Amino acid sequence: MTEEKKVKGVVDLVFLLDSTGSMQECIDGLKANIKLFFERLTTRDAQNQVPVREWRAKVVGFRDYDDNPHNWLVDNPFTRSVEDLYAQLDSLVATGGGDIPESMLDALYAVVEQEETPAGAPPEPGAWRFRREAARAVIAFTDAPFKPVIHAPFGRGGTVDDVINCIMEKRVLLTVVTPFRYVDDHDQLREFDDMHVLAEADKAEYLPLKDAAGETLSLASFAQDREVITRLLTKLAKTLSKSVETQAL
Repeated sequence: MTEEKKVKGVVDLVFLLDSTGSMQECIDGLKANIKLFFERLTTRDAQNQVPVREWRAKVVGFRDYDDNPHNWLVDNPFTRSVEDLYAQLDSLVATGGGDIPESMLDALYAVVEQEETPAGAPPEPGAWRFRREAARAVIAFTDAPFKPVIHAPFGRGGTVDDVINCIMEKRVLLTVVTPFRYVDDHDQLREFDDMHVLAEADKAEYLPLKDAAGETLSLASFAQDREVITRLLTKLAKTLSKSVETQAL
């Protein structure tokens, strides 16, 4: 039987951002608060332990594959620098979109399936660390539902079930953040039923944003409200800190 070992405080993290036109304020809000997230992530706990002692992170943006199949995915290298993450967010310009749904499944599949660094080798900037050497996490932000079928060539024809299987096989910790509701192409308010399905992956979590009255909170409003974004980023950091000590296969 393969011996398992604990992944203690080491994580590779991807911020997966819808970068269609309506998302610019959310991207700017994350940039303004990304330092806070990593401060929370590395704060000592009640036992005076640092839950996350080593991290790498990167920003990946996605747009609609069908609108621009050559430039729909904006990838970056993993970095250990918050300043580098600022620069990655700075370079991510929200544009395009307009109709829904978007190519989130395509982007999530691409991120989860990116290459893995060989065991014992120095971490490669364009690849996950070897799975026994770090936990893997993706935090996705979008304000639109996803297309039910992958259109990009590397996973063409795949569905949400295929992506869920991939997430679990690669042992990726997934968190998805959206407004509580979205306006569909017929100007009707709808809930993100597809995100609940995606959250069925092991250790996945879906966080729909609501205001104090229980109504939907837009990502733009979320990004502009220091108290709300602080609360969410603190929750994400705590959840990730606990999950980083999950056993790796």
